[in-house]
Formats: sequence, C-alpha cells, structure tokens
Amino acid sequence: MAAAEAVHHIHLQNFSRSLLETLNGQRLGGHFCDVTVRIREASLRAHRCVLAAGSPFFQDKLLLGHSEIRVPPVVPAQTVRQLVEFLYSGSLVVAQGEALQVLTAASVLRIQTVIDECTQIIARARAPVPGAPAPLPTPVP
Repeated sequence: MAAAEAVHHIHLQNFSRSLLETLNGQRLGGHFCDVTVRIREASLRAHRCVLAAGSPFFQDKLLLGHSEIRVPPVVPAQTVRQLVEFLYSGSLVVAQGEALQVLTAASVLRIQTVIDECTQIIARARAPVPGAPAPLPTPVP
C-alpha cells in the first residue's frame, strides 16, 4: 500500500480583493467588458459577472440575456457609476446630503448592503442629539 501523499493548502490572503482590483482596472481600460449599462444618455461598460454578483437587479436582466441594461431614469447616472464602482471595490463614500439619493439608487438596483448603510445614515441624521433641547410642541388651535 502506498504511503499517504502530503497535501498542501495554498491560501492567498488578499486574492479576492486583488482579483476585483484587476477586474476594475480592466473595466476602466475598457477590456473584456461584456455589458453596457445605460442611464438616460449616459452609458458605462462593465463585466456581467461582477454586476450579477452584486445586484439582483442586474442579475435578473442578465439572466434574461440582455447585453445592454437600461436603468430607470429616476436614478442619476453619477450615482449608478458610484454604485458600479462599489461593486468592484466594496467601498463607497456617501455624503450626508446624498444619502437619500444613493438609497434610492441602491433600492432600484437592489444592492442590500448599501440600502442598509444608507438607511442607518439617514436614521442617525434624524436622531436627536444628546443634550440638545427638545423641540417645542406645536400648539393645537
């Protein structure tokens, strides 16, 4: 009977991040992109596998065989660009004043992590500040 063969496990610490960074670089260079996202007159190219993995909206369209996806006009093109960038990087900067707009776009694209984070940003902005005076009640006529 043969002796047990040694088995080695290779684990690359930042492989996933590195892979997405490479895909994003390819996207920015226009290489290997296989889907066009249209927002009104604007458009951007991306990789269908990245869009489908990060957004059920995109996944549903791609499963139907679309190679061009139209985003509803309620969503600003720049916000779609930010969210596509998020799908490639996992990072998104949201200014307080833009949280509702980003929440709306994320809701349309069904990107749950962004929906959850923007909901928290908006809730924190509406929460009373500790130590601040309570608002005066409105008199009832």
